[in-house]
Amino acid sequence: MAQLQTKTWVNRYPDVFRTVQLFQAQYSSTACPRILSFGCSSGEELQSIRNYFPTAAIFGCDVNRAALAEAAKVDGCTVFLSTPEAIKAFAPFDVIFAMSVLCRFSLSQTAKSLKSIFSFYEFEDHLGALNDALSDDGLLCIQNANYLFSQSSLYPSYAPVRCPLIGTNGFVDKWTADDIRISSIRKFDHGREHKIEFQPDFLTDDDFRDVVFRKNITAVTELSEPPAPLGGKVISTTGKGADLSVAAAERRIAHRHTSELLQDDTGSMWIGSTVSKTTLSGEIVSLPTWWTHIHPEPAGQLTPAQEQWVVKPTTGSNYWAKRLLPRWRL
Repeated sequence: MAQLQTKTWVNRYPDVFRTVQLFQAQYSSTACPRILSFGCSSGEELQSIRNYFPTAAIFGCDVNRAALAEAAKVDGCTVFLSTPEAIKAFAPFDVIFAMSVLCRFSLSQTAKSLKSIFSFYEFEDHLGALNDALSDDGLLCIQNANYLFSQSSLYPSYAPVRCPLIGTNGFVDKWTADDIRISSIRKFDHGREHKIEFQPDFLTDDDFRDVVFRKNITAVTELSEPPAPLGGKVISTTGKGADLSVAAAERRIAHRHTSELLQDDTGSMWIGSTVSKTTLSGEIVSLPTWWTHIHPEPAGQLTPAQEQWVVKPTTGSNYWAKRLLPRWRL
């Protein structure tokens, strides 16, 4: 495993989890999918997966034995030391999450060369082991990788799964297979953005967006949009992310996520998610609004009347977050 840091938190990738959840509902007949968290750290991702996929058989692996000892405390999951042999023994998997593990961040931020830190050969080696463990028509999810999956020798055997919930594949700086830096990461109050340092001919906007890839499929899978609310009143609107006009002018790849909390005419609650992003050509593109019929609190959406009573954590510990985890069954 490339990434050595184990810092993570509960529900870190909600838009990716929701996308896979929608794919399973629309394209999969497997009632009990086998899901691997590759680089499960101390178990927060396993807890999140359990809440999105309550009927799944969930597995986690990592190279950090101390983190695995914590992950093993998560109920209903099988945890093991990450080796090619162990992954093969538990395979096949229907979904593999490789989230913030196929990188060496933050060393890659200041490196002049990535070859001696985490080479493209190592990246491909990890991908090969995951590909061998993935079932036909399975999903490989890659977030925050230093290299582009589109440059991998495996990429022709995969096609992206897309929905407007996902506008970015992370904040980790990108490199070419031959060790040339594509982007540098700049940190702002609202997050991180890619500043393009080198734009090879093969680079596309999708290299900064695609996360979910479907094995042995040649065409892009566009998920069907769920139904939208009919009428109603917007209770609150929140936005996080970049100032896109500035990012586009300064040739940065950035995105902004806007959420609307709406109560329809029957009293039911909905969340509308809209992702906007900049492109390599300096344009600003908004993806279609995606509506989810949901109890809003587990997704972090509160009314102003609720917000005033919420107790915020005073330390960086996620002890109580791990024990008071709400159910994200969308």
